Amino acid sequence: MRAFTQTGLRVGLYPRVKAFYGDTGGLATKLASGASTGALGAGLANPIDLVRVRFQGESGALTQCGTYASGLRRFGRNELRRGEGLAGLWRGAPANVARAGLLSAGQLASYDQTKQVALKAGWTDGPRLHLCSSCFSGLVAQVACMPADVVKTRLQSGGRHYRGVLHCAWDVIRITE
Repeated sequence: MRAFTQTGLRVGLYPRVKAFYGDTGGLATKLASGASTGALGAGLANPIDLVRVRFQGESGALTQCGTYASGLRRFGRNELRRGEGLAGLWRGAPANVARAGLLSAGQLASYDQTKQVALKAGWTDGPRLHLCSSCFSGLVAQVACMPADVVKTRLQSGGRHYRGVLHCAWDVIRITE
C-alpha cells in the first residue's frame, strides 16, 4: 500500500510534473519535479508510514503476543484512533513530506541528470548507463534526505513528545553538538 501511494506516485508522476513545469532539461526543473511528486506521495501515505514506523519501533514486542497480527489490524484498533484521534494519523507529516521531497528531488533529478550527461559524453543507452545512474542517484538521495529522515522517525515513533518538527529538529541538532 505504501509503495503504491508514496513510491508509485513520486516515480510515476515525475515525467508528467516535469512536463507541467516546462521541462527544459535543466536541473532546477528536475529538482522541483522530484520534490513535488515526493511530497505529494508522502502526504497521502503518511498514515501508512506512521503505522510502519511504530510497528518497527516495537521490535516485535506486540506481535509476539498476538495483539497486532498486521498493519491493517493496527489501523483498526490502536492508540492512534483512540488516543491521538484521526489527526494523529498525520503525526510527523511535515517531516515526512520534507524527507520524501528531498529524497525524490535527490534521486529522480540526479538519475535524470546523470543519464543526460553520460549520453552527451558518448555512453550508449543500456544496462551500464542505468546501473551507474541508479547507484549515483541512490547515494545522492540518501545524503539529501538523512536529516529529515531522523526528524521524521523521531516524530512518528511516538516516544518523546515534541511540540512539532522544529522542536524535534532543534533537539536533534542540540544532541549532536
